[in-house]
Amino acid sequence: MVDRDYLIEKPPGPGPLKQYLDLTVLPLLIDAAGAVEAVAERVAVQVRQRPIVGIGVAFGLGCGLALLGEGEQSRERRSVKA
Repeated sequence: MVDRDYLIEKPPGPGPLKQYLDLTVLPLLIDAAGAVEAVAERVAVQVRQRPIVGIGVAFGLGCGLALLGEGEQSRERRSVKA
């Protein structure tokens, strides 16, 4: 049976780490996701208006990723030689 003391007692609150994550980190991640979504929407609108922009962006991203991959491979080669 539920008595008066049970109703007055409050359960312990969340720990400090969970409270920090819930009040600080999570809102920042949500804001960042919203910003990324807004940028993606703007890019989609621009690509519909000017398709060459989309091709240029895709080409630029592809080249950038290829250069990053090449840099990591050359670092691995240098470490193997040493």
